[in-house]
Amino acid sequence: MGSSRSAGLETPIGRRARTLLLLPGLDGTEVLFGPLVRSAPQGIEVSAVTYPRGPANRYEDLLPRVRKSLPQDRPFYLLGWSFSGPLALMAAERPPLLSGVIPGLHVCQPRKHSTTARRIVLP
Repeated sequence: MGSSRSAGLETPIGRRARTLLLLPGLDGTEVLFGPLVRSAPQGIEVSAVTYPRGPANRYEDLLPRVRKSLPQDRPFYLLGWSFSGPLALMAAERPPLLSGVIPGLHVCQPRKHSTTARRIVLP
């Protein structure tokens, strides 16, 4: 995983912290997310996944890495920026603790992921 900022597991009013997992654009780094990670409000844990450099950067190569990064012990939100919008939707098909997906500047074929998108993005 890339960078992370945690405000602790409990907020001032006693609720569990909210977790936001960020998936990067085509550059595969957390650089774009730096200001968001640093300025996250208290009670929100923000972390970013990074992708390795090299030829194995197709969706089918990166999806296992994304799934391995998903929190297993607490509810979370998943934000897929640009290139990672489709990865966020693909990863959202399984985890029971996923609270929502934010496909930021999402680029994918609507028909291919429409069932998952409807299930997650729409109530």
